[in-house]
Amino acid sequence: MRNLATCSRQANVTINGDGRIEDHMYSYESQVKSAIDSGQVVHYTVTPNYAGSRTVPVSFDITARGTMPDGSPGISFSQPVPNSIYSPRKGMTNLGTVMDSRTGVAVPTGSMP
Repeated sequence: MRNLATCSRQANVTINGDGRIEDHMYSYESQVKSAIDSGQVVHYTVTPNYAGSRTVPVSFDITARGTMPDGSPGISFSQPVPNSIYSPRKGMTNLGTVMDSRTGVAVPTGSMP
């Protein structure tokens, strides 16, 4: 449970219609898979970034560093992916900065048990 983070569909994969994030997690994961398939050894990390005590990340830092079979450098990138979601009524909203519309308080907050 401590290694799970809430991720919007837009941050994770290509969606049809409004609210598309071009550089989503899957686009980077596909690059990493191609590097591994070509024989590279890849060190890959995804680090969620939080705003204060919120339990939903505002973004994810995705990093990959690869080494080719001959020892030369391979894939290399470090990119943030915003944890945003689209609604026709509100446009793009970051899931990590949502406020309760009734109270104006940040939600959700707290920690894992």
